[in-house]
Amino acid sequence: MTNVSLYPAIRKILSSLFSVQTGLDDDAAKNAYRRAFAADPVLRTEVVRLFQDGNVDWRELLCNSNYEVGDFDSDEEARRCIHELLVEELSD
Repeated sequence: MTNVSLYPAIRKILSSLFSVQTGLDDDAAKNAYRRAFAADPVLRTEVVRLFQDGNVDWRELLCNSNYEVGDFDSDEEARRCIHELLVEELSD
C-alpha cells in the first residue's frame, strides 16, 4: 500500500472538515470543501492522483492516529466514502 501521507492536502481536508472530531455539520463541511477545491490547485491535483493510485490504503486515509472520518470494514467501503466526499460532492 502507498504511504497516504503523499496526499497532504487531502489529509488536511479530511481532518479539518470531515473528521468526527471537528463537529462541523455536513452542509458546512461540504461548502467549505467546495471552496477549498476551487481555490487550491494542489488539492485538485491530489484528488485526481488519489483515484489513479492503485495502492492507496483507503481505510487508513479515513481512520488513523491523527483523525477519524469513519472506520470502515473494507478498503472498498472506505474508497466509496472518499469518492462521495471528494468527487461526488462537487457535482451536487
